[in-house]
Amino acid sequence: MKKLDKEPVIVIVILLFIVLICIKKQIRDNAYIKLAINDETILISNNSEVDTWDLETLNSEQDVIIKNEGKNSKIRVNQKVINPSEELSLGKIEIDKENKIEVEVKLYGEIIWKKYTINTLPTQFPEYEFQGKSEENGEYYVTTYNLESNKNQHYIYKLNEFGKVTFYKATPTVCYNFKKNVVNEKIRYTYLESYETWGEGFTMSLPTKLVVLDEKYKLMNELYYFAQEKKENMTELDKKLDNHDYLYLDDNHYILSGFEKETVFDFPGHENEAFNIWNCKIQEVLNGEIVWEFQSIKNKQIYNYCDESNREVMTLEPILDCMHFNSMRIDPLDKNLVCSFRNIDCLMKLDRKTGEICWVLGGNGDEFGLTEEQQFSNQHSISFLSDHSILIYDNGCANQKTRIIKIKLDEKNKTVEKFSSYDLGIFANRMGSVQAINEDKNIYLVTYGVGDNKYGFQELNLETLEPITSFTLNKNNSLYCVNKSNEQ
Repeated sequence: MKKLDKEPVIVIVILLFIVLICIKKQIRDNAYIKLAINDETILISNNSEVDTWDLETLNSEQDVIIKNEGKNSKIRVNQKVINPSEELSLGKIEIDKENKIEVEVKLYGEIIWKKYTINTLPTQFPEYEFQGKSEENGEYYVTTYNLESNKNQHYIYKLNEFGKVTFYKATPTVCYNFKKNVVNEKIRYTYLESYETWGEGFTMSLPTKLVVLDEKYKLMNELYYFAQEKKENMTELDKKLDNHDYLYLDDNHYILSGFEKETVFDFPGHENEAFNIWNCKIQEVLNGEIVWEFQSIKNKQIYNYCDESNREVMTLEPILDCMHFNSMRIDPLDKNLVCSFRNIDCLMKLDRKTGEICWVLGGNGDEFGLTEEQQFSNQHSISFLSDHSILIYDNGCANQKTRIIKIKLDEKNKTVEKFSSYDLGIFANRMGSVQAINEDKNIYLVTYGVGDNKYGFQELNLETLEPITSFTLNKNNSLYCVNKSNEQ
């Protein structure tokens, strides 16, 4: 039998070895680590210098699912291996700075598992202090207002009765008025997200859009002001919303506010000259159709409601912010809309069929004969109490005293039936809100706004001002308003 030549065999072996090395290298080069935490993707390269990761969003109400979406890689969590295309449920996870998700990963061909850490609470999350415990149902819905620092990270978030974060979502720009809405047995979370950091002028509203999330915090919709006349090449700024308030009545039914620059020639003191003014617009949309619309530009008597102190501030602006809308609620009795306008110190009721003004309370246009004690100024946040009184956060810029007001009206005779006020012992010159939590116990949620106040918000007894819970932010952050909703 003829013996095989050794040299060709050796060459074949070497070639096979080289081929195997090349195949292994190709597999390894094509391998990558891609994990998804509740559909949020994190890519980790083999030579990544980053070993700690922040998440964009997380909530402690639903199970956290980790998926291995990589190729030729393995992930290990709690000693459980997740192969490619597999997933693992970690159950519900507490959100806290000290609580981390430890992940080990290994690419094809590697022997050693590399360790990575995922923060349950981002490193840039606003620092705060929470004291007390609420005995009332519901969680606090917070949007921290911060324009001076932390510009690249802004958050909407929820706090439970102990002040622990139960949900957060990072947003690209400043947001406002995060709410939970229960509409026809559906849960919808909503907030206003700004396009820009600043508006045109110091007091002007910011252009925003309304973001709608479903019950699992997934994006459902983004809403803008409904344009009656569609122009060519319309942009988001052509349909911008105001950044203060809105009413989300159903998925196809909502009331929104917006603003648009207009040039008028009949503003008092500027007759027969071009004068730039913001046209305050409020509209109700149902199934894609405008039910009614209010425009301040069409109600000329409003010009006369501007008093001298407000005019002095407003004329410093490049565009006159005559109205400065900031809050609205539907009257539970006649279903019309009551709105707050900061710069003319008044509330107005608008007819929800015609958009016409039904009455004016406060300011130069007051129709109810308010006494000096009953007058309010630069107010924010209105709502209705169970006896049909209107609850108002009175910033009190006229006398630099901020208070809460309850006022019940006889609308037929244009008189005040009942009035009470509660001095907060502070002065907040802008922003702020108040919400009734338990009227029987006289418990209210007060967001203090910007001024000489110590706290961001408190849940307190309005008669004694004794706090039940207190929330404090660091000096670089403040709050426009905080909402509380029943979670049951």
